[in-house]
Amino acid sequence: MSSAVRRIPYGADVAVRKRQDLERAQKEQAASRGLAASQIGSGGLLKVDGSLQVTGSITVPGTLSSAGAVSAGTTVTAGTDVTAAGNLNGVNSNLSGYLFTPAGYAFDITYTRRGAWLGNDGRLGWASSSITAKELLDSIPEPDAATVLEIASHHYQRKAELAKRDDPSSEGYVGPDYHVAVEWGAIAEELHGLGLWQVVIYEWDVEYLLEDVLDVDGHPILNDDGLHLKQRVGQPIRLDTEPRPIGVHYELLGLLAIIAARFNRSQHLELVARVEALEKVQGL
Repeated sequence: MSSAVRRIPYGADVAVRKRQDLERAQKEQAASRGLAASQIGSGGLLKVDGSLQVTGSITVPGTLSSAGAVSAGTTVTAGTDVTAAGNLNGVNSNLSGYLFTPAGYAFDITYTRRGAWLGNDGRLGWASSSITAKELLDSIPEPDAATVLEIASHHYQRKAELAKRDDPSSEGYVGPDYHVAVEWGAIAEELHGLGLWQVVIYEWDVEYLLEDVLDVDGHPILNDDGLHLKQRVGQPIRLDTEPRPIGVHYELLGLLAIIAARFNRSQHLELVARVEALEKVQGL
């Protein structure tokens, strides 16, 4: 690459020379940036000030690592893990694996907060309780108060945790010294058997249509086992089977407690009224 050199007359102002040197350096830097972008690829990949900037898509079948920032105008696809030492920010982020946030488990949120929900499609969000978001169906009766009083609680240990301690053939086996926590709660199948479907989480058997995840050149991306990386297409197809009780809406058990307390209060007031009536008859 050639460029004309403008000679500065002897004794010219030093400031003029410095300004022209700066302008030349800026032009050369801009030219090198444009050259780097064209050499890396047609997708618009550019390294600027230690950051990797992309206007198209990044497809990574292995590991993506950067000491600086990785930002993309559209999609970042990884065949294995995406690890961030700082924050992982995204307006729309789709993960086919798991989301781990060790820092989040230990972070004490002292400011305004609300409970998070996990949709059956894996999306994190929240559910509004405002009347503006609900169409009331008061024709459906409340759970029976007497039935609510039949709910049994149990202490238990989780089988997967027991396997870590007791089953050497288990993949997650730790050893006999592994501590298995004792928990306390209700059983989904028992609540279902009582007819308290309102507080039971059900699961239907579903299937999905799958398709290959493709790179920018239209080739299938392989995972660590050499198999085609798949992604779900469309909505799940519910199979013609009965739903299974798999969980408990513990956050709703407080409403059942209110129903039971209201029932007990009405029974108490009725007994008080009967006692008062008997006392009047007996002149007490």
